[in-house]
Amino acid sequence: MDAGSNEVLAGLAFFVGTVITTIIAYITKKPSPASHDAVIAGVGLELGSRQMHGETNEHLKSIADSLRILADRKQAGIEAKLDRLIEDLEEREDREERVRRDRN
Repeated sequence: MDAGSNEVLAGLAFFVGTVITTIIAYITKKPSPASHDAVIAGVGLELGSRQMHGETNEHLKSIADSLRILADRKQAGIEAKLDRLIEDLEEREDREERVRRDRN
């Protein structure tokens, strides 16, 4: 072996050793304990609560609008049916009157 290949092997050994050491250090590292701050948690919960209330109100308004539209359609349908019934009754009355006149 010549000096060039020895340097390559030494560099490769150093690289592999560094990678192994880094992996071992990462695996054995213990996470730092999380700090619990009640004020920050309370603020975060309140913001989440407000957002959920806002979204709920928006959904309820949308549902109410849809129900209003459905009620208006139903009312319009009922009114149209009543108008047709009234027209049919008026036509029958007119026919009956014509039949009575024709008989007399």
